[in-house]
Formats: sequence, C-alpha cells, structure tokens
Amino acid sequence: MTIGEAAEGGDTELATQDRDESAQLAAHTVRLPGIIAQSVGAMGVTGVVALIVPLVAVTAGSGAWLTWVTAAAIILLVAWCISRLASQFATTGGPYGLVSKSLGRCGGVIVAWTSLLLIGLFSAGALFGFGVYATQSLQAFGLGSGHVVLYLAYALGLAASVAAALSGVRKSAVAMLLIEMVTAAILVILMICVLATRTGSIVDHTQLSLHHSSLTLVLDGFVLAVLSFGGFESATVLGREARNPLRAIPIAMISTVVLAGLFWTFSGYTMFLGFEGSHFQMAKAVNDGVPLQDLATIAHVAWLRKVIDVTVSLTLFGSIIAVFNSVSRLMFTLAREGLAPAPLMKVHRRWGTPWVANVVLAVVWSVATLVMVLANVAPFTVIGDFGDVSGYGFMMVYILLAAGAVVYLRRTRRLKLFDLAAAVISILVMGYVFYENAFLPTPDGWIFYAVLATFVAMVVAYAAIRAIRPRFFDRVGTSVDTDTEL
Repeated sequence: MTIGEAAEGGDTELATQDRDESAQLAAHTVRLPGIIAQSVGAMGVTGVVALIVPLVAVTAGSGAWLTWVTAAAIILLVAWCISRLASQFATTGGPYGLVSKSLGRCGGVIVAWTSLLLIGLFSAGALFGFGVYATQSLQAFGLGSGHVVLYLAYALGLAASVAAALSGVRKSAVAMLLIEMVTAAILVILMICVLATRTGSIVDHTQLSLHHSSLTLVLDGFVLAVLSFGGFESATVLGREARNPLRAIPIAMISTVVLAGLFWTFSGYTMFLGFEGSHFQMAKAVNDGVPLQDLATIAHVAWLRKVIDVTVSLTLFGSIIAVFNSVSRLMFTLAREGLAPAPLMKVHRRWGTPWVANVVLAVVWSVATLVMVLANVAPFTVIGDFGDVSGYGFMMVYILLAAGAVVYLRRTRRLKLFDLAAAVISILVMGYVFYENAFLPTPDGWIFYAVLATFVAMVVAYAAIRAIRPRFFDRVGTSVDTDTEL
C-alpha cells in the first residue's frame, strides 16, 4: 500500500466515524418554530427591550425609532447574505461551516476561533444578567437578597440552562419559545397600557419629525441597535437536526430579524412616548436600571414592576440555553473534523445532544464566573465588557459571512446584483460599526485593542500551525458535505 492509499484509507475511516457520530444527533426533528426559537433565544429579543431599547432612546432621542428601522434593514441584508449560503449547505458548525465552504479553510478556522473565544466565552455575560435580575425578582417578592443569593442565582441559572440544553434540542427550543412568548406578551401588555393611558394622540409628531434629534444622534444609537441583533444566525447550527434545513433555516433567520426589528421599533417608540411629558427622566431610569419599571408606574400598572424583573431574568435564561445549543454544536463539529479533542463528539444516546461539549462549556463559564466574583467586579461591568467583546466577535463573523456569500455565489455563477449590493452594504456598515466602537472616544477603548490583538493572534496561530503541520486543517469543512447530503 502506498502512502497516498494509506492517507486515503485514513480519510475514509475518519469520514465513516464522522457519519456514525453525526447520526446520533436527533436528526430532522426540529420544526420551523423551534428553529426560530433558537435565533430568538440567542438574541434575547425581550431582554433587549429592557436593556438596550431604553439606552438607544437616551442616545438617539426622538429618533430612536428610526435607529431601529435602519438597523433592522441593514441586518436584514446581512441575513440575506447568510441565507444564500444556508440554502446551499447544512451544517452543525453554523457560520464556521458556511465560511469554510465559501472562503476556504483559513476563513473557516478564524470564524470558529472567533465564535469560541470572542462569542462563546464572553456570552457568559448573559449569566451575570440573569443572576442580577433573578436576585432583584426574589428581593421584590421578599424572598431574599444579598451576595449569597446572587451567587446561588448564578449557580442555579447555569445548572438549569445546561440541563435544558442537554435534554434535547426540541425540548430546549420549546422552553425558549415559551419563555419568549410569555415575556413578549407581558411587555406588549405594558406598551398597550402606555398607549391607552396617554393623554392626547398616540401619533407623536415629536418623534415622527425627529424634533430634538438629528442624523448624528440616530447613528450614535445605531451602533447599539446593530449589535442587539447578534445571534440571529445561530439557527444555522441546526443543519443536521432541522427539518428541511436548506429551506427552514433561511426562513427562520430572516423572519426573526423582521419580527425583532418591528418589536424593538414599536417598543422604542412607545417607551419614548411614555416618558415624554411625565415627571420621570429616561436617562435617570436607565442609570438606575429601572426604565421598564418606571414605565409601568407611568402607565398606572405599578403591579407590573415586580413581574418585569422576572420577565428579564427569564429571557436571559433563554439566551443562555441558546448559547449552549450553538456553541456545543460548534465544538462538536470541530471534533468531527479533527480540530478539537475527540470526546467532544460524544452524543448522549437518549437525548441526542453533544453532552461532553455542553459540560465543557459549563465548566469554562463556571471558571469565568468564579474569577469575576473573586476579582469583585461589579455584575453590570461584567455584562457591559463581555457584551462589547462578543459584539466585536459578531461583527467579524458577519463580515466574513457576507464576503463568503459573494465569493461562493460568484464561483458557482449564481451571483445577482442584489446579492452583491447586500454584501457590500453589510460589510461597509459592519466596518462603520467597528470603527464607531473602536476609535471614537470611549472609556472602554481598551476592549477594542484586546480584541484586535486576539484576532491577530488567531491569524498568526493559523499560519504557524499550517507551517508546522501542513495537513492539520485538511478536513476543515468536510462535515458540511456529510450534513448536506443527509
């Protein structure tokens, strides 16, 4: 047997192992609502109403609604680019798999490392958010408060989310969907009460005419609005488990962006309307972390104040589940292709989920949480800093996905003018958001340089590994072929 034949035989054996491992996943069991739930959960749609929508309103003023409309339109173009790839390839690796098949091995590996280091790890900020709001909920009902309760909330939130992710993607999708439906219903009730109790017309000429606002202020809020959509693409990791993935996943991503954009626009408009003319100041409410609670008082439904803390903690819990679903499947995929330890391929025989990958991620998050607690870093500081890091990660991934869509469609002679325009606009806007966060005066400017150094280190590491072990990355993207054929 020649060396080439031996290598070919080794690849065949690896491919067979890959099929056996992937077959253990709960194949083709997730319907469209469950796929949408994964994207919605990863974005934390209702959580954004509590955390980001008020901040955008303070930043953009009466033009906040236009900020959300513009951001939704731009992200819809990004979603279109990703959907063009997702309609051709099914993968358990999400963006990593799609970029691997469009931009090649280097692009795929960079996306994988970015997703793990800058998004997967720092998405632990959602756990800190859950702990804070869960503790506030308990305190509001007189059930406990203090640091011990906060630490217990961290532990229970992590344990419960891992258990939900391990129980099966269908069950976790149902849990996330129910959470978002309940929390969204509560927030819609709040917004309707604001409109119903307003004195005068609900058609606010101050907002529609952008009075006391400007294009500059609208763009200032635009940065936060764009980053709020981060995670909508996580549905792409369900390429093996979704029913009719080449059709359902693109539909799920685009519909999620549209629904979230409409919901956030409506919430931003109504929130500004509610605070306008009241004795409450939105800027102070945001600083105190109680904008929705004050809005409930303005709308004469103060009893909702206690429910709102529960609502926010629930939606953040759903976000944690979504992160475990997406990151664990990326780790699983990297193991399938020989880029990560083989045990990460292990799938639970009963639940059909990559249980080792989920447990490893839980351990990493536990260590990160323990470090932040021992360092006595304020929870909201952790949430903000971790959110900034993951935001940069999402922007990098979106830029590579948009570029990958153009390269692949051109290579296969399927590129249309709208595809090119969508990709170019997406890349330019992501570049602008990157610039806006990175170079304009900001107290957290160090985060940009830390992320930039990490990105450069990834490229150097890839080049070094290629030089030392030329065939190490040979199997990058091969699992996508298997998933697409099945």
